[in-house]
Amino acid sequence: MVSSLDVTVGDYPLSCFLESEEPDDTFCEFLELVTKGLDENGKKIVSMYYLDELSLKEIGKVIGVSEGRVSQLLKKYKQQIRDSWEYMDLVAMAA
Repeated sequence: MVSSLDVTVGDYPLSCFLESEEPDDTFCEFLELVTKGLDENGKKIVSMYYLDELSLKEIGKVIGVSEGRVSQLLKKYKQQIRDSWEYMDLVAMAA
């Protein structure tokens, strides 16, 4: 399994982008790329969590579900991102 510490964007680890005070254009472009395969709800939840830095409770209020459900959905979408990232990595290694 790949953790966010193992993922790189160009020459930089993903953690550099996740830990920055203000999301820059590079991070926004990266987030757009990795969420490309998600449905609109997934894109919205991931964006609210990482870009807007909303809590699970706040996200739940916005989309009308419980904090627990947001946690489940975020976990699901993060796994989908990991799976697609691993697939892209495998395709790149096979080329």
